[in-house]
Amino acid sequence: MMGNHDRHGQHMYGSVHKTERKRWVRKVQAGGVVCWRCGNEIPAGAHWDLGHVDEDGRALGFPVRHPEHRACNRATVTILKEKLASPAPGGGSSRQW
Repeated sequence: MMGNHDRHGQHMYGSVHKTERKRWVRKVQAGGVVCWRCGNEIPAGAHWDLGHVDEDGRALGFPVRHPEHRACNRATVTILKEKLASPAPGGGSSRQW
């Protein structure tokens, strides 16, 4: 594959992301770190991703990158695709005539 993906199609991240993830490993493994997406604690030993915090999360005080449950992170694209695919309320067009 080309671009930012490895030969298995998995997204690769640069050194800044990898360094930041290493910085979080001990904290997350100890427990008590909150997933910025859902607000629930990431249990010690759970699978987690270092997610990219959006504008809403930054407005709540989260940094640009913050741990989140793996399921929360990986469901994000699916949720966005569903929102984009669903028709506008009240019919097919969002345009007011």
